[in-house]
Amino acid sequence: MDFSTDEKLIVRQSLEVYAAIICVWIVLWIIKSPINDPSTFLGSSLGGVLFWTVAKVIVWILPSLYLIRFSNRTVGDVFNVTAWRQWLVWGVGSGMLVAIINTIPKIMANQPLVPPHFAISYMSAGFITPILEEFFMRGALMGNMQKQFSFWKANVITSVLFLGLHLPGWYFMGTLVDNFTKPIGGAFSIFLLGLLFGYVTHKGKSVLAGTIVHSLNNLTVG
Repeated sequence: MDFSTDEKLIVRQSLEVYAAIICVWIVLWIIKSPINDPSTFLGSSLGGVLFWTVAKVIVWILPSLYLIRFSNRTVGDVFNVTAWRQWLVWGVGSGMLVAIINTIPKIMANQPLVPPHFAISYMSAGFITPILEEFFMRGALMGNMQKQFSFWKANVITSVLFLGLHLPGWYFMGTLVDNFTKPIGGAFSIFLLGLLFGYVTHKGKSVLAGTIVHSLNNLTVG
């Protein structure tokens, strides 16, 4: 097997694993939807967070570990903690800019900047989800795409896949059409954010940079 063939195999394997993950994710939504009754534990905020967190670890993270190893990389390569100056500067700097952009409309509308009451779903969206999503999307998938493609091509492909990851949830929550028709905050915004997270990860030389931006966006958006 020559080197170019090996690169193509890595990309093909990554896309096949991603497709399998989407199929499993749809099945999980089919299973979860009938038990969303608030009177049940899984229908509660805590139950829902626990359900989806465990699901993401099993369905996203375990395959990500396989894909990283398949491309002859390590988890250490993905996090690259030693490049802490780069990922802190890019992560915090870009994250603060995104946070400011998100909070300006709230300030102008006299809306609270954060939920007035503690919500575990808010904390999950702000911390757990960014860590797991970025490890999967930018750490495993984008890193593998860069084995064959230039950074920008890999970033665009990964951003499309990032958007695709949201589609099952939107469909089962009944917001799929709305997210594809509204100009701000919908599918196009998710795609652009994917490009941003990928760019910051690339410039920060670590998935931690993209995770910081992702987290600050989720904590201040909406």
